[in-house]
Formats: sequence, C-alpha cells, structure tokens
Amino acid sequence: MFYLGSSVAISSAVGPRLVAKLCLFVVFSVVTSAHSDDLATQLRRPIALELSPDGDWLYAANRDSGTISVVGQASSLPSSLNQVVAEHKTGSHLSDISFVPGSSRLLATDEGRHELLVLEARGKNVSLLHRLAISPYPVSIHVDPNGKQASIASLWSRRLTVVSLDSDLPKIKQVIDLPFAPRAQLFLPGPGKLLVADAFAGKLAIIDGQTFQVEAVREIPGHNIRGLGISQSGEMLLLSHQMLNDLAHSIRNDIHWGLLMSNDLRWLKVDSVLTGGDHLYRGGHMHPLGDSGRGGGDPGSLDVAADGTVVVTFTRTNFSLFGGAGRFAVQGQIT
Repeated sequence: MFYLGSSVAISSAVGPRLVAKLCLFVVFSVVTSAHSDDLATQLRRPIALELSPDGDWLYAANRDSGTISVVGQASSLPSSLNQVVAEHKTGSHLSDISFVPGSSRLLATDEGRHELLVLEARGKNVSLLHRLAISPYPVSIHVDPNGKQASIASLWSRRLTVVSLDSDLPKIKQVIDLPFAPRAQLFLPGPGKLLVADAFAGKLAIIDGQTFQVEAVREIPGHNIRGLGISQSGEMLLLSHQMLNDLAHSIRNDIHWGLLMSNDLRWLKVDSVLTGGDHLYRGGHMHPLGDSGRGGGDPGSLDVAADGTVVVTFTRTNFSLFGGAGRFAVQGQIT
C-alpha cells in the first residue's frame, strides 16, 4: 500500500503556483521504479515535496532514509517520463522541506537530529550549506512570502522557532512556547498574522508576524488538523480535520454512515477567525469528505488552485478529493 505523506505539490495548468499538496504516492512510485542503478534499495517514506522555482525539478524529502530524491521533470530530461535522477543523504529523519522564495536555497527540517538544514538545490545537485540546532522534533516549515524569515513548528517540544534568513548564515530570532503540540502553519493574507494549528486537538494559535507573540487561541470542535489553506478570494480559511461524535456509538450503522468519526473540510471566514468569540463560525460551513462505501480516512494536507479548485489528500485511504466553494459536495477521484 502506498503512503500518502503530509506535504505534496504538483504543477498545474490552472495557475502559476503549485496546485496542491497532493498524493505522495506519485513520488513513492517513481522513487521505487527509478531507472537509475545507482539508487540504493532502502525504505524511504517520502514525506514532503517541493517544486523548483523554474518548475523543472521536483525534490522529495524522505523521512526514513534521511535523503532527498531529485525527480527530473519532462522539460529537463530527454525522456518524456519523469524519473529519479539523483538522491542525496542530508539528514537523519527529514520531516519537511520548503524553498526560500526567489532563491535556490532549500530548507529542510531534520526531526531526528533536531536541526534546520539549509541546502543549495540546483538541478539534480543538492549540497548542504548550514546546519542550525533548533527546538526538538521539528515537523513543519513556513517561509514568509518575502523570504526574510522562516518559522519551524516543533511537535513534542511545543515550540515555534523563528529563524532569520537575511544573511547567508541563518540565525534563531525568537523561540515561542505554544499551549499545544503544533504541526500545520499558514500565513494569513492581509493582517500579517501566522496561524499555527494543533496537531492533535482543535486549537488554532494566532501569532503576530512582527512581534511573534501569541495574540489569541481559537478552538474548533475537531482534531487532527493536517491541512490549512486560503480560498481564491482570500476571504476564507480552509481546514481539513476529523471530528469525533461523542453521541454516536461504535456500531456498524454509525461507522458506515460516518456518524461516529467524520472527515471534514471546514470553511471559516478569516475575519471571523481573527475576531473570535461568537463570530468564529459566522459565514462558515463544512464539507464532509468521503461517502458511505468509500469513506475518507485521516484527511491530510490541502491546497487551493488558482481557479479555486480545492484538493484534499487522504493519508490512509490513498485517494484525494477535488471540489470548490460553490459545490457543497466535494467530488472524489481515486488516485
């Protein structure tokens, strides 16, 4: 069975940005079926993907092998088939990667060694520039749109480490203690706020992008928040998560119809989230993910295409869902 990881990105004709953090099995399959005889036979478990700024190369961070696999796109290879052209050992247990906008610097988090890795990624070549010790168990990276700084969420130490990227040598700017174990991060458009989601429960921390102080904590009735996104208009916040119904029973009927555990895509107005209180759910709605007979399982990362199409991955049932704000039933597509 393929493993769908936490962060995937694929290019699309609908917009210049990456369409979706979608279906990690794509990279899993090309890694294991690569034509190069130089690739070692080992368990990789790809966990995150990044597309190069020019769109010619795809970089896959492998959790179990601590390597980065380089997938050559069709435009950069003589063959029309994408294939793994190189693999580089960079760390112990990689958990996320992210390009610094406007550069060839690729950031990676090493959950095994508790480090931030600064890499130079040019074509099939990936070289290590710096290692920076950060709060233990880093699991996600968020780089500011201007590329001046990055925030790293550390799961078990419950911290957010802000790193300055102004100079060639990255430096820790601030360490923020959080009231929960964080994972997903998202920069909210307009007000300059960073949103950090609870990895296990339903809390959302709103952090000021200048002072890096926790301004407020919101909470939704849900858990396992794995995907965060912003709608095409910039007005809506999207969250993929699960929700346990404590009034349901662990019987066949409640399980079959998704009454016991639901998989949901929640839409909240950004302004309502910032205001909080009784305003939190004003203007919001939810999409159930999955149907009876083909239920969802552990909704993962999501992304929003330039045309407004929303893509949500499922990390346990190995398919993704496509939908939009105007359709209250997200359409499923087996991958």
